[in-house]
Amino acid sequence: MQNVMLAAARGGLQPFPQETFAKYHRILRRLLSIPEEQMVVCGISVGKAMVEGQETLMPRADIDEFATFQGFEV
Repeated sequence: MQNVMLAAARGGLQPFPQETFAKYHRILRRLLSIPEEQMVVCGISVGKAMVEGQETLMPRADIDEFATFQGFEV
């Protein structure tokens, strides 16, 4: 993970390690066809930081326009 994060940072991105994926390994297993003997324990979110006062090159879409969430009902 460290090497991927360093490479992302070198490319001008901001990586953010997330352990929270471990809580959802059963959901992820079904959605991503992960074998029973394997388990997701972490992940990395990668993106560009929103800098205050700096205009974005493109307008930001609302999350509902590009993502769907399954298995996270309250």
